[in-house]
Amino acid sequence: MTSGDLPYSELVRAAVSKIPSVFGRLSYVASFRDAGTGLYTHGDEPGTPEARETDEVLLKAHQEVFNAWLCLSLEEQAADLAEYLWKLLPDQGQPLRKWMQEVPYLQLIPRGALPAQQQLFRSDLELVLRIFHDQAS
Repeated sequence: MTSGDLPYSELVRAAVSKIPSVFGRLSYVASFRDAGTGLYTHGDEPGTPEARETDEVLLKAHQEVFNAWLCLSLEEQAADLAEYLWKLLPDQGQPLRKWMQEVPYLQLIPRGALPAQQQLFRSDLELVLRIFHDQAS
């Protein structure tokens, strides 16, 4: 699966690198995962070699961005998430409450993440969201 001379993995890497925040990149890549199957899709016919390549490339990109997020300090995560949220959401209070109640951010954890990685992601993000919520109140 290529476009011109660039392999699909390079196209994905180029698209992801244009997103300014790590959390934004994480959200973007996770958005290609089908909630029902857990596979990453981009319009390919299921079961084809192209669909398998898409799944592999997007899973790898998702894991890389997820690991990059986990490597950030809490302060860096807070600044990065603030950049992402404040650009998207003019009124942060309501969406933050909804995120804290419904935990949609758990969908950002890639397939195959270790339990310790999942717990670290969740605890760090919940702490940052609580700080934001307290500041918005």
